[in-house]
Amino acid sequence: MMYRKILIAYNGTPESASALQECIRLRPDPDVEIHLLGVIDDPTPPIVGDFGTPIHFNPDEQIAEDRKKMDRELTHGLKILRDAGLNPVVHLEVGEPVAVIDEVARKLGVELVIVGHGRHRSWATRWWRGSTDASLIEKISCSLLVAPERHRPSTLGYRGFGL
Repeated sequence: MMYRKILIAYNGTPESASALQECIRLRPDPDVEIHLLGVIDDPTPPIVGDFGTPIHFNPDEQIAEDRKKMDRELTHGLKILRDAGLNPVVHLEVGEPVAVIDEVARKLGVELVIVGHGRHRSWATRWWRGSTDASLIEKISCSLLVAPERHRPSTLGYRGFGL
């Protein structure tokens, strides 16, 4: 048995659908703990709008809306994994994705984190905005499997929408 605890970061995008597929391809034993993690970005309220006018922003409402969307995505990811014979534990957290993935992985004693990676972003976008998988490499203390986005995510039953 190679890994006893696996964490899959999933948000419904084609990239994260690839992470599900990579976990399935590993064919973990039934006694391996698999955790499916969805992370909602903690919204940062804008300070002012045009011409210094305060903007009405309720972060609790935004989190509630994002939670509904992520619940749907996690339900879909759970179904994909269960259809493949796996029985993951689902987690939904709020915060900065890299920090949350690291925290959950440490708390659970995870040995492998699986994330998806899209190649469609330009090099300039990756350079300016960074990359979750690159940040995770420096942050987490366990193994990291970076799954490339598949050209045909429908092989997983992916519905074709993300957040």
